[in-house]
Amino acid sequence: MCDILIKNAYVVTMDPAGRVIQDGAIAIEGNRILDVGPSKEISASYNAREEIDAHDMIALPGFINAHTHIAMCVISRIGRELKDRLYRVYWPMERAWIPEDCYKASLMGAAEAILFGATCIVDHYFFMEEIAKATIELGIRGFLGHTIMTEDGPWVGRAEFEEGVNFVKRWKGKHPLVIPCLAPHAPDTVSPDWLMELKEIANEQNVKIHMHLSQSMREVRKVKGPWGRGARSPVDLLHRLKVLGPDLIAAHCIYIDEYDLKLLSQTGTNVVYCPSTYALGGTYASADKMMKSGIRVLIGTDARPADMIGELRAAAMTQRQLTGDPSAMSSKDLLRMATIEAAKALGLEDKLGSIERGKLADLILVSMKKPHMNPRFDPCANIVYNALGSDVDTVIVDGKVVVREGSLTRCDMGSVVKLGREAAEALTQRAIEIDSNLRQLIEGSHPP
Repeated sequence: MCDILIKNAYVVTMDPAGRVIQDGAIAIEGNRILDVGPSKEISASYNAREEIDAHDMIALPGFINAHTHIAMCVISRIGRELKDRLYRVYWPMERAWIPEDCYKASLMGAAEAILFGATCIVDHYFFMEEIAKATIELGIRGFLGHTIMTEDGPWVGRAEFEEGVNFVKRWKGKHPLVIPCLAPHAPDTVSPDWLMELKEIANEQNVKIHMHLSQSMREVRKVKGPWGRGARSPVDLLHRLKVLGPDLIAAHCIYIDEYDLKLLSQTGTNVVYCPSTYALGGTYASADKMMKSGIRVLIGTDARPADMIGELRAAAMTQRQLTGDPSAMSSKDLLRMATIEAAKALGLEDKLGSIERGKLADLILVSMKKPHMNPRFDPCANIVYNALGSDVDTVIVDGKVVVREGSLTRCDMGSVVKLGREAAEALTQRAIEIDSNLRQLIEGSHPP
């Protein structure tokens, strides 16, 4: 007996053998995968309380969005044609957050992520208690950290440091869908002393660190000055502070040189590639080069719409344009980056990232019923090059169906969107009251 039996699926397991089962089935009991194999064999072995006929669907592990800020769904649509929008739009607006609106925005952001096939998000933001509440409500797994900044940001100071540490202590082992981490913002906004202190706390609490690294030239210039205490780059600074390593999830690494690349590789640091963000800003990161240097590279949507399938395609296209190599970052590589490799970076490879017996039942079904998904020669290539985020039909997190036939099961979509719009309106009004220069940006006028 099992709770859910998914049958007749094209199963892409992402297991160590890279198995693909053309007519496969998955048995789920509680929050675990009980069995996986050919449909005929599995269907004969288990009676199920619920059967899902996945004919014309690809089953694969749920996507792990390795760097995102779901609450920013109400901010990130502003100033998309601006340079330095982080400093000119995001930070000024973020000063206007209140907990209630962050919660409402996070509900909409979490809904967007789930509907696009993410079963786990790695989120780094302010008011993380509200974000944790939203992720639990929507049923998505969250690897969450409260942003810590020493100075030069919207929410700074020792109180934020203490909240970041206390968030870890409050949530560690408290809920199956919430895995806390420490989240210093970046090397230019968190002092070297604080970074060393946070690394010690991370070691004591046995948690990961998730932060931005080498994301802007402003960061590089500041670290090369007195702030960096003689470091030649942000990567070098973290190396000197002993922050680099397999317990660090470093988003971006755009402005790095060969020396930085060597440090990242030698220390086993995990890097998150967010191609749509870079393309929008007219920059790029050498993700293919990083991978060929032995660095584990993951995929994140950052503050962009949380369409992981679109992000996989953007990753492939940008790296091939950058390298001139059509074989750079294969579809199988990309799917691994968004599943099992991300799970390894989070220290959760025994639980997430592949469809195997005993692992947590976090998986998705992607429809192949529409013309753009046919013919079906290679399911991995179909997902990366042909699929749309809207092709995600079913999402299961922790053994529970949270999306069925493209619709949320835990809440009403209209209500979630209404709350998101309310948060956006309230936030923008408060932001304009704080900084009147934002009015033109919010209303669509983009001065150079």
